[in-house]
Amino acid sequence: MTGAPTHEGSLDGSGLCLAIVVARFNEAITSKLLAGAREAVERYAVAEHEVFWVPGSFELPVVAKRLAESGRYQAVVCLGAVIRHETDHHLYVAGQAAQGIQRVALDSGGHRITRSAASMPAAPGRSLPSGRAGRSR
Repeated sequence: MTGAPTHEGSLDGSGLCLAIVVARFNEAITSKLLAGAREAVERYAVAEHEVFWVPGSFELPVVAKRLAESGRYQAVVCLGAVIRHETDHHLYVAGQAAQGIQRVALDSGGHRITRSAASMPAAPGRSLPSGRAGRSR
């Protein structure tokens, strides 16, 4: 369809105050996700950001909700890594974390971003600071 308007968000973060919530569980992965988020903060000139650590991915939505409701932040980024092992435990944690973060996003009308890794071989590649995260096409 030619002539149709195109709508794109701005990649200029100069007026934003950003909260980044990071799970400590699987910190070998989440610390790299945080490094990637900080790289994106610099790349897009985000005015201000604060980092909040939580015990694990299950707690991400609780803190994200509180931060979204504070009115201080225009965006809340949630970073967690749920690794698949021999039981189905990862399905419950990842599913509930994602559902909770989605609920916060819908209820607050804001933008929330979550990252997760499904298996240990996939986790390091998905957590590279210069990876796909935060990149426009």
